[in-house]
Amino acid sequence: MWQSVTSGLTISDLFDSFDFFTDTRSDELILQDFDHLYPTAMGFFENWKTQNFKKVLNKARCYRDDYAKLLMEVIDLNDRMEDKYTLTLTLIPYLMAPNGRKNRNGKTANKNDIQMNFISVYKQIEDFGNSDDDYVLNLLVEDGKVSYSTYNLHETTFKYDDPIEAFTTLFAKIMVLNLKFPKLCDHVWQFVQQGLFGIPVGKPEMRHVTQEALRTTNL
Repeated sequence: MWQSVTSGLTISDLFDSFDFFTDTRSDELILQDFDHLYPTAMGFFENWKTQNFKKVLNKARCYRDDYAKLLMEVIDLNDRMEDKYTLTLTLIPYLMAPNGRKNRNGKTANKNDIQMNFISVYKQIEDFGNSDDDYVLNLLVEDGKVSYSTYNLHETTFKYDDPIEAFTTLFAKIMVLNLKFPKLCDHVWQFVQQGLFGIPVGKPEMRHVTQEALRTTNL
């Protein structure tokens, strides 16, 4: 299990020590470890995709934020369900209050700041190429469909054709490699952990548990 090997290592130490992790060919083994550690998680996520994601969409109908409305338009125009599932995830940060979190400029973060540090949606390849923040899932949407997805970990970019595969693999790596959730949106990732994958928060690797994330899982 990689958790015992990587315990105490930063993401920089991890990727510098094990070149294996800088290649998507490691994904299969990461997912195998994830299934071994959390055998019911993927099944729980399938259930969320096919049923409970609609609850997020229904709640999002009342959002007044202009960017949230723009995301809703992108979702409504998309006719591929796998894309809809992933794009719906972009709305989760709007379910929770920022609670005084600070953005990268040291100012009080708003929900848009948190959303864009969780999943970013781009309509132009030129803008897409400028995103290099760790842990952020980047989606390129062209003609109403997700063309491809990427995320970055320690100056390494991982690219996927399937946005759901990109999202689940990123989450699996965080869990299996015992990485910390990004501080700005740790409450959102806690929601993902418990609400989407059915993994209780409060395990040793989850150091920043918030009651808000627990409440929000009960959509």
